[in-house]
Amino acid sequence: MHSRTGSILSRTRMLAKIGTEKGIMLFGIKRDQKEANFRNQGLSPGDAILLATDLVTGGLTSLNLSDNQLCGLDMWGN
Repeated sequence: MHSRTGSILSRTRMLAKIGTEKGIMLFGIKRDQKEANFRNQGLSPGDAILLATDLVTGGLTSLNLSDNQLCGLDMWGN
C-alpha cells in the first residue's frame, strides 16, 4: 500500500470511529432509509469505511455496491 493511501485510510478510519461514537451519519444514508443504490459511483476502500458507519443503524434492506473499486481493484484486477 502506498504511504499516501495508507494515510488517507488511517484518517478515514479515525473519522468513521468518531462518527460511530457520536451517531453521525457520514455517508448520507437516512436512519429510516430502506434501499440505497451506489452502483458505479467510483467508490473506493475509504468510502466503504465511511459507508460501514451508516450501516450499523440496521435500517437498510437493500444495498447495491456493484461496479465500484471497494477493494482497490477494478473488474480487471488493476
